[in-house]
Amino acid sequence: MTMTRLPYPDLAQSPPGVRAIIESMPRRLGVVHIYAHASDSFESWFAFNRAVLYDSSLHPSVAELGICVATWHCSPDYEYVYHRMSARDAGLSPRQLDAIENGDYGSEAFTPAQTAVLRFAAEVVQDVKASDATLATVRRHLTDRQVVELIMCIGQYMLNSRIAANAGVSVADDR
Repeated sequence: MTMTRLPYPDLAQSPPGVRAIIESMPRRLGVVHIYAHASDSFESWFAFNRAVLYDSSLHPSVAELGICVATWHCSPDYEYVYHRMSARDAGLSPRQLDAIENGDYGSEAFTPAQTAVLRFAAEVVQDVKASDATLATVRRHLTDRQVVELIMCIGQYMLNSRIAANAGVSVADDR
């Protein structure tokens, strides 16, 4: 592992539930290991992180659009690296991902629904509150439940990005 700004916690000193989750992961992610410092809330955080990814009514490609906007803006060298791969697995094309990286949310590579999601996500990330017009547009494509789930997903990955960046975690730390 590389030198981080915050040291990794000694998992031998972590509660059994924390150790079990980290040890069961197929890949040891530095950011997850750093979260283990917050041992009292770790299991709840982990459950929430999984829930926003796997238990929402959002199609995986829609969730990944929001995550990619958030992580590209907040953690392009760590969280985005993984979510670029996840977005590809969810059906997004390299051309679409290049457009996200260039902030070209109106690219012809996107459907009108995808453009609405991207613009909404960008405003949530950059301005906190999306404009009334942007919210109205995304609501033409997503249910109210899905809009809230998208905000939760964006927020979760902004949090993950901030933990990784402030701890100094890098892709080289992951194994």
